Amino acid sequence: MQLILVVLLFISPIVAAHDLLEEIAEIISNQHIDKPVKQNFSSVIPDAVNNYLQSIDPYSKYLTAAQYNKDNNYVGIGAKIVAIKQGILIIPFYQGPAFMAGIKQPMLLLSVNGTSTTAMPISNILNLFTDKVVLETQNLFDEVPHITTVKRQPYNLPSVQVIENKYIRINKFVARKTAVALKKVIHNNSIIDLRETTGGDLYETLDCLSLFLPAEKLLVKTVDNKGKIRNYYSLPNQHLIKNITLLVGPRTASSAEIFAKALQYYQHATLIGQQTYGKCLSQTYIELSDGSALKLSNLKIFYPDGSFCDGKGLIPDISLDDKEFYKSLDSFPK
Repeated sequence: MQLILVVLLFISPIVAAHDLLEEIAEIISNQHIDKPVKQNFSSVIPDAVNNYLQSIDPYSKYLTAAQYNKDNNYVGIGAKIVAIKQGILIIPFYQGPAFMAGIKQPMLLLSVNGTSTTAMPISNILNLFTDKVVLETQNLFDEVPHITTVKRQPYNLPSVQVIENKYIRINKFVARKTAVALKKVIHNNSIIDLRETTGGDLYETLDCLSLFLPAEKLLVKTVDNKGKIRNYYSLPNQHLIKNITLLVGPRTASSAEIFAKALQYYQHATLIGQQTYGKCLSQTYIELSDGSALKLSNLKIFYPDGSFCDGKGLIPDISLDDKEFYKSLDSFPK
């Protein structure tokens, strides 16, 4: 009996892993927008699953239980690190640790704790961050380096922020939060900053659009992997605001593009900035039996004019060059 128990304990994790891979393969085959042929995953999680998902589309992925349970509260320096043509850019979140330490606007990141970040992959750069980091940065348009020390701290990134009583920034469209928060602060002639808004909840985005458009305006059309088409319209008794300005750019994506396109199409907003990312696939999270999850592209989204934006992006009504685009918010046209 003791020998049998030892054998069972030994093989249990292997059986569990195999069952989870089967579960993952079944869900991807049935629920991804492209309905791919069911795969036989024989390698480790998450590498095999994520490598396969990336071969289908760039937005689907597998998340461990720890990754899936993360929310907007995290410990960090309160900034985004991205690669642009000029180099590595650090973009501070308003009133986050990096912002409060003195990095008030997007800056080129030259080094972290004395290690040069030139030509370094972003994943490697993030590994350089410790509880207290010394950042060497430089304005995009001068050659004067700045040294800033930032401590990692707990930080909550709000869905909506008012910037110096002049601008409204939507950081992410969050279910049951963004529309309520936006309704409290918007007014006629508002300026809404979407330059770093990479997406969020599709249905919350549609609720937000109802604050700006008359009832029964077509907002989007979705198509699932069975070819089922569904049209979504603005809600009645919500239309509040007119004549707004939207700041957009290369990292404006997904739900933020849906928001911008509908307001541009119905001539309720002027878009200022640079061409947006171009993403018209919606993702859903599917929790797995072990608490991990799949983020799968499950819907194609079409704009109210019938176009499908994937890979194209929106063209702003007023284009800005890099110097105008990256300078501080105070300098934007009002």
